[in-house]
Amino acid sequence: MTTLPQTVRLTLPVTTSLNVLNGIRHGKWGAEKYKKHRDSLEGIVWAELVTTGQKHLIPWPPATRQRSARNNDRAPRMTTLRATRYGTRKLDRINLWGGFKALVDVLTRLGLIFDDSEQWLDDDYKQEKANRGESRTELEISWLSGTQGG
Repeated sequence: MTTLPQTVRLTLPVTTSLNVLNGIRHGKWGAEKYKKHRDSLEGIVWAELVTTGQKHLIPWPPATRQRSARNNDRAPRMTTLRATRYGTRKLDRINLWGGFKALVDVLTRLGLIFDDSEQWLDDDYKQEKANRGESRTELEISWLSGTQGG
């Protein structure tokens, strides 16, 4: 089994919280568009892990791994996710939360989160104003060693 650090910090060069919920409501976001968005985010997260020397956190190479984190070689563990979106404009609270859905799916697919249910994930999302050209998303992922959700 792979040993994980207690906490990992990632900075993604995008504001992942797109206006997803309004797009779904108005018919602009179909399943295919969501999948493209999620797959694009997966590439961004993978690139950040590689460039920061943290690709060992992924239990398999993305091109050959199975899609479900439940099939990896790691024991289930409770995960804490703190995500902050820095953007030029603020989103309303529901769109902020919903906009992180694809990113949470990516973290689950990559095996950084065992499962996105409340039993396994304690998550918190916030946003801060940023100047033009300084938009980004910062993640802090922590694992409680030897614990299971409850």
